[in-house]
Amino acid sequence: MPLRILCFSATMFLNALGVYLCVKSKMVLTPTYHVFALYAAHQGAQQLESYAETSILRHDNEAVPTLHVSASRAADGKILITVANLDAAHPAEAQVLLGGVKAAAVGGTVLCGTADARNTFTAPDAVQPKALSAMLTADGFTAALPACSVAAFTVTPQ
Repeated sequence: MPLRILCFSATMFLNALGVYLCVKSKMVLTPTYHVFALYAAHQGAQQLESYAETSILRHDNEAVPTLHVSASRAADGKILITVANLDAAHPAEAQVLLGGVKAAAVGGTVLCGTADARNTFTAPDAVQPKALSAMLTADGFTAALPACSVAAFTVTPQ
């Protein structure tokens, strides 16, 4: 297959996902790009059992959990926990229990905005990841998750 077709196929794939917007020499990273970046550390890591005790969001005949959580352990021993707060109107307090792991440190990053927030050529930084503080506890950590957000926490074990 010619290189031109392969490049076109890759470009169509990325544009269909909405990872970035390109026009001539301008490029804008979309919120989808940033969410991919928050989840990227899960790739190649060992999946850890995780669950969330959370409320249920209801709309018409549909019901989904308010919080979605994933956890994994990287080769260097650090633990990545990602949490999506699907509630567009209400923040959520996350109390994360690490199941016997003692944390030396935790760092967080969050991407948040309204459900229709987006980056454009006139406002390329409207939706950007930012630091999210978390407080260590005896058995894990707590953090306040903004409404309509995706957060990634990296835990460094003792």
